[in-house]
Amino acid sequence: MWLAWLFPTLFLLCHVWLVRYFLKGWKKQASYNPSALPSYPFVSVLIALRNEEANIPGLITGLSEQSWPADGFEVIAVDDHSVDNGHLLLSEAQKKYPWLKVLTLPAGKAGKKAALQHAFEASKAEIVLLTDADCHIPAPWIELMVTFLLESAARLVIGPVLPAQGKGICKNMFSLEFIALTASGAGAAGAGNPIMCNGASLACLREVIAAQPFDTSPAVSGDDMFLLLREKKQNKDSIRYLKNPGAEVTTPVPSTLTRFFSQRVRWASKSIHYRDPLLLVTASAVFLLNTSLLALLMMALFSLKFILIYFIIISIKSIIDIIFLNSYLIYFKRKLPVPVLLFAEVFLSVFVPLAAAGGFLARFSWKDRVTGR
Repeated sequence: MWLAWLFPTLFLLCHVWLVRYFLKGWKKQASYNPSALPSYPFVSVLIALRNEEANIPGLITGLSEQSWPADGFEVIAVDDHSVDNGHLLLSEAQKKYPWLKVLTLPAGKAGKKAALQHAFEASKAEIVLLTDADCHIPAPWIELMVTFLLESAARLVIGPVLPAQGKGICKNMFSLEFIALTASGAGAAGAGNPIMCNGASLACLREVIAAQPFDTSPAVSGDDMFLLLREKKQNKDSIRYLKNPGAEVTTPVPSTLTRFFSQRVRWASKSIHYRDPLLLVTASAVFLLNTSLLALLMMALFSLKFILIYFIIISIKSIIDIIFLNSYLIYFKRKLPVPVLLFAEVFLSVFVPLAAAGGFLARFSWKDRVTGR
């Protein structure tokens, strides 16, 4: 019986330490207030896309409304062999907006990494921004990212990314799981030990990508994470998180449980290539704590006394998570749906071990393309 308490308690203590570390890092960062630049450096925005017909109008609208001068940036959009009409929409937009350059990934090349590398090789600016085709980009995004990059003397800037707000318990649950990841990444960066980022909002100097091309990363996905981790290994103090709600990029969460599972399996498949100590500790703690909770649920099938242990552990974990996520969401003027979070805690205690196992099997579907590690 004592073993049923021992391991979940140890993993919970590790979780508490990590959350406290991330929370301190988040609160340590001051909100960024930009200064006026004496001049506007030219900027390249790189976008890899595949089957994004439904999202392209919103993407173009967001880019066309940027506060950055229209002659001060270029957008290189590379189509990864889409099978919809997205390329046609981009071609029409290219006629209207001189800053937009649309390319198609050459035959024999496929995948987001190859598309981003193709876009990078076609770009010409010394400052490079990354985003995704399905994102909503706020008007001051380029201005805030570039100004902060220059004023902080950083080489790589992590921008704030939050899920688009939706309806329904599943979407809200998926959103909370995503928020937990981005909040942890923001807190780690604030603590001076960045471990996570999202390719929906990144800025860096050209030399960062030139030194570590996208197509040299070891996994099918993870262009953003491996770029961050390589830069951290070489120039740890050159990475910053942009804490400003005006730069908030929103991205949709998966619409179904199947798509959510496939996305998380794809993300988990990258973990075999991670070498960063804090990232490995964080990923291991999340996996082991949730796996121990799942084990308690399974043991409860034979004895109800394990249910008590399960609910004590998960209740403490929920309280800790509420404190952290509420602090993060308040900054972005969002409310934490506590009832949904409590349901999500139970759901994730089953989901996380299954997604991790799926990641090691390394077969998943992405953009209507089945692939592996």
